[in-house]
Amino acid sequence: MTGEQPLGTLFPPNPEYDYFRAPGFPRATASYDPVNASWLADAALLAYGGEALATARFGASLHPKSFPGASALGYVAHGADFAIVTFRGTEVLSPAANRPFGDAVLGVAADLLTDADFKLERIGDGRHAHRGIVHALDQVWGAVEAHLRTLRTQGVRTFWFTGHSLGAAMATLAADRFEHATALYTFGSPFVGDAAFRDRFRVPAYRIVHGSDPITRIAPAAPYAELHVPPIERLAHVGTLHQLGEVRSNAATLGDVAAAIVQGIGASPVDAVREAVRAFLRDTPALALDDHAPIHYATLLRQAATS
Repeated sequence: MTGEQPLGTLFPPNPEYDYFRAPGFPRATASYDPVNASWLADAALLAYGGEALATARFGASLHPKSFPGASALGYVAHGADFAIVTFRGTEVLSPAANRPFGDAVLGVAADLLTDADFKLERIGDGRHAHRGIVHALDQVWGAVEAHLRTLRTQGVRTFWFTGHSLGAAMATLAADRFEHATALYTFGSPFVGDAAFRDRFRVPAYRIVHGSDPITRIAPAAPYAELHVPPIERLAHVGTLHQLGEVRSNAATLGDVAAAIVQGIGASPVDAVREAVRAFLRDTPALALDDHAPIHYATLLRQAATS
């Protein structure tokens, strides 16, 4: 399916895309459901848009509310008895974003710093998570959580968490924090935490990967933020994997990256991880990088939900 979208449409937001066409959301099941997946992929794509676009596409009946931070943006949209909680992925410089260039550059820079801060921070109960993602979510979580708790008092009973890329990682941490989360659907998610985080994650979670999306495999190990022995830890994905499209046999593999990290640890685990990431991006074909575009997730999942 990769390559069917014109190049100009690969970069979010996608104002020409016809959002939320799969009928019947939400399906009353915490199990994987194609309609739920399609709606949440659309919400994850829409999170890249500005508030005007989000309000128009969610529609007045879903009451969207934005929660901006320095390097984070969340939306909560709710109906009578359900809410969708979505977070924006890493910003890109796109003409369709309709933002002043200077603001767009600052937004991209802030998100890249978040992505690069990949040390493992303790989040309680022996678990560790990507520090940059934790800090990004902290910028907006207080306001998001307060809004969700207000919605519960107003009759909302199901809470669906979602996001693409960095937004998927933030949604994972948010679902973990909110005890009333119904399910988590992520699209093109990077690693979020260690094996202990995965093993103690209690929300039904579905990890959707398109083709050889490299962001889902990058940096499978990270150094601890605090003094720790050993100084570096393998990471683990949360959720049941759902593969979209074909995996490219010539894309860099998880094993390639892990081997590069192990070989380069030496006296500087951080430098070893950074060099492995650079090698991973250098050796991964452009078409595999194209697999990460959120429009692919949205269009393929709509096809699955409406066919």
